[in-house]
Amino acid sequence: MSFRAIALPAYLALALGAGWFARLALSPDAKFAVQASRRYDFLERLRLERPDLILVGNSMLYRNVDRALLERLLSVRVGRPIKVFYVSEGATTSAWWYLALKDQIARSGLSGVPVGVMITETQLTQIHTELSARELWVFSKLVQPDDDAFFDKVGRRYRSSMLLYRRLPDRALVSRYILRLWIGAWRPWAPRHDDGGALVAARLDLAEPHPFDLFKAAAPEAKEHGFLSCLEPDLCAEKTLLPDMIRVMKPFRFFIIDSHRPPGTPNGGATPAYREKLGRYLSENGVELISLRGRPELDHAGLWIDPLHVNRAGELLNTRILAEEIGVRRLLR
Repeated sequence: MSFRAIALPAYLALALGAGWFARLALSPDAKFAVQASRRYDFLERLRLERPDLILVGNSMLYRNVDRALLERLLSVRVGRPIKVFYVSEGATTSAWWYLALKDQIARSGLSGVPVGVMITETQLTQIHTELSARELWVFSKLVQPDDDAFFDKVGRRYRSSMLLYRRLPDRALVSRYILRLWIGAWRPWAPRHDDGGALVAARLDLAEPHPFDLFKAAAPEAKEHGFLSCLEPDLCAEKTLLPDMIRVMKPFRFFIIDSHRPPGTPNGGATPAYREKLGRYLSENGVELISLRGRPELDHAGLWIDPLHVNRAGELLNTRILAEEIGVRRLLR
């Protein structure tokens, strides 16, 4: 057999393999990983821009609140230019918010600036007993070696891998992330996470008794988006990251924004009794709660494109309501 007869099929196989890998590498998940590596360091931008108001959250913040309009409305209310800064990423919850508060905002030198976290349902008191590949990778971009509260309550099993990830180039990070997705795809019997990433661990390696047993006695279990939540903040908040958020935000004017949801949306355990207890816990710890719930203006079905996100008309209305609530509470001085 001639060299050409061997080389041509080998070349075609190599080209097809390279094309297949390139397609995978350019998948939305891989794109997310590359983009995230460039996005997650908010600290320098905070120090440079020195905003008057910092808001933390997920897509319910940056898709439901128009930052430019919020700045204009607040500027009119207080009679001076107001700059608003978003520390946000889609599909994040309290573990990511805690890391952003501690390792980005608390180190910014902006003591006294109002910092609000936008939540929905029971996100603020979630107990993170599951991590997807996406979450593991995202956390690795923010976590610091001294994040003891995070490792104790969320990532004890992953301390080594998270800190190792921080030292790897982006290409290696993406490769590891994709590999975890492959492993998940090859194990159809393994549980899956709502965000589509492979579930790295069904439960974290926490001290006995297991969190599921710990909180059974303290409160009913509420599962939403794959997470267990503490429904009795006065009894079990210490097992969540909420007290740690409050602690690291002491030098700031820390407040919580409870987002509105369209009528008929499952509450994920966030009953009126839960909201009352959460509000009391926050008040006792010096944290103001802005509730956008119960605003009849936001109940119109035509404002919502899904149970979490509003359309442009809803975004403008939601922004005006939030600006009004912030102004009434005089969070900006």
